[in-house]
Amino acid sequence: MKSGIRLERSSPLLISAFTQARNSPAFTEKRTQSINGRTENKTTTYLNALMPTVLKNDRGTFEFAYGQDLSSKIKALRRGPLTTALTLLVNGKQTNTGRFTLTFIQESSVKIGQCRYKTWVVKAEHFLNGRGTNPFVQHYSPELGISLGAIKLDADGTPLTSVEFDRISTVK
Repeated sequence: MKSGIRLERSSPLLISAFTQARNSPAFTEKRTQSINGRTENKTTTYLNALMPTVLKNDRGTFEFAYGQDLSSKIKALRRGPLTTALTLLVNGKQTNTGRFTLTFIQESSVKIGQCRYKTWVVKAEHFLNGRGTNPFVQHYSPELGISLGAIKLDADGTPLTSVEFDRISTVK
């Protein structure tokens, strides 16, 4: 990501601005969204588009400490799942451990505005001890290096919520 990317949805309001730190593969998403008529802000730091490391919102700070940074292996994801150990910290205190798995499902595309972007459909799962899985299906754009949409699933694979966008632009 050479410059920042801004993704927007008008109804309900959702704005995500992605920026990358200089000389670092990590990047940050600043999100503003309307949930039940309330505006909520959160900031998420990522190792790569599929591995969030820190999420900060009104409820606190959630950290995902991975046993291994899978960033260099994302390009090989189509050959088979990638898995690493996972530790969850809430407000700085370890609350659970488990594993994190990325699984390539298929190639696809996402239309935002008048443009269509090639994506990989990737299932990202946090398996936490005693809590089962927390799966998301991501529409990851290898070209842009970010996820252009996501679907949160329940443990049985039924969609619960989704994130889609109407507009895309660059952020300076």
